[in-house]
Amino acid sequence: MNMKKRMVGVLCVALVSASLAAFPSCEQERGEEVTTALPGIESGSEGVTTSEGTPMDTASPEITAEETQSDTDSLGVSAEEAVEIAADFWNIRAGDVDPDTGYRYALFPVENQTENPNVHVIMLKWLVEGTHYSTVDEIWVDRHTGEILRPDWYKTVYVDLFERALCNEYALYLQDEENPVFLKDCRTPYLQAPLTEIWEEIEYAYPDVDGDGIDECALLCGVDIFILRGHEGKGYLYAYPFRSMSTLYADGSFSWHSVSGYGRSCLLFDGAVPIIRNLWRVERGEDGETEVAYYVGDRQVTKEELDTFAETCSDTPVTWTKLDIPLFTDGK
Repeated sequence: MNMKKRMVGVLCVALVSASLAAFPSCEQERGEEVTTALPGIESGSEGVTTSEGTPMDTASPEITAEETQSDTDSLGVSAEEAVEIAADFWNIRAGDVDPDTGYRYALFPVENQTENPNVHVIMLKWLVEGTHYSTVDEIWVDRHTGEILRPDWYKTVYVDLFERALCNEYALYLQDEENPVFLKDCRTPYLQAPLTEIWEEIEYAYPDVDGDGIDECALLCGVDIFILRGHEGKGYLYAYPFRSMSTLYADGSFSWHSVSGYGRSCLLFDGAVPIIRNLWRVERGEDGETEVAYYVGDRQVTKEELDTFAETCSDTPVTWTKLDIPLFTDGK
């Protein structure tokens, strides 16, 4: 498949004219980007410590006044301040106990873990069985602005899981989290074609369909599209027949069409449950042809207003790549 395995770890351009000042852009209509911690994702059991070899206590950080002052003078956000920003982001303070595991949390500012000199690397770890630290999550804090950033590996955190699923080595969960299935046992939703019969025709892409900063894996299976998504360490499978997801775009949004209308939407998720949010849509009359109403989100607008808004959405489809992983069935 020529997909480079990567380590575990923008929507639309705002061009809204003055005539649409009362309406959000495509990006705004889609909603704020949601970034969540990834509990249970470990990057090794050896705790990475500060230069002093200890986790950072948000009440009394292990950093000298000279270091803090130097950082503040040169870049604006000190390591101490970055830890406070991270603690607020996670809503966790050093010493808090995880209710599910009983492990105690610690926050670590880590130096020399990235070639980017403009960020502080902050790791959230917990003390496992009182013997060693294990990484729960990692964020970067911009040294100039204090903005929360995700590390380079964040977008591709589930790629290894997806590759295992594509090799039929990992069964994917459906929404009910029962009876996980292998791809080789699935059928396309529209024509009910077994994937084993069209395996050599399948193409893949890695869009971020829900705008959370983590890539999903999309499979083009004939006219239908499957979405593979990672959530809390598990892989989930969602199937969309061609009319409900006609074209998938680079910004993660997708077009759809039916007898009653057509439009552009995006996917959001409540846990493992997908939610479709309409960006814009056109309703047709009973004849299936006459356009009778226009909407941006849930607000009815004129055709001119919809056209102006639609121009802010990406018109670049995702780039599909042929899946060149052989199909293994029954261990053969």
